[in-house]
Amino acid sequence: MVARILTVVLVAAALGVAGCTSSTGSTSGQFSGAQADIAQVVSDLAKDGKRKDAQKICSDILARALVDKLNQAGTSCGQEMDKAIADADDFDLSVQKVTIDGSSATAVVRRGKDGPTATFRFVREGGKWKATDFGTT
Repeated sequence: MVARILTVVLVAAALGVAGCTSSTGSTSGQFSGAQADIAQVVSDLAKDGKRKDAQKICSDILARALVDKLNQAGTSCGQEMDKAIADADDFDLSVQKVTIDGSSATAVVRRGKDGPTATFRFVREGGKWKATDFGTT
């Protein structure tokens, strides 16, 4: 239960709870190959958050293990993402750096123009990069 709540808080933080704008800047163009694919996932997270498309975040952005964690304790990933999106008021995320290690990766993501950064974690799943954690600052 605590892990599920923490995950929702991290998603809300990733979507910019403390921000004040609602733009979706894409930074995937400054990367190439798999790094660009990961930057695109971050851009898609911002876009889907702005569109309030919780189901698309659950199906296209989040790794199966994270979806399963959110589905525990009598709720659903969609419900938890709806809560995170409702708490967010800034969907401006920009990827600063991507590091790939086999089938896992990290991306340093900045919220807003001068906002804080966090390290998002990804895993290669079904031929696509999926987010496993929106976590550490």
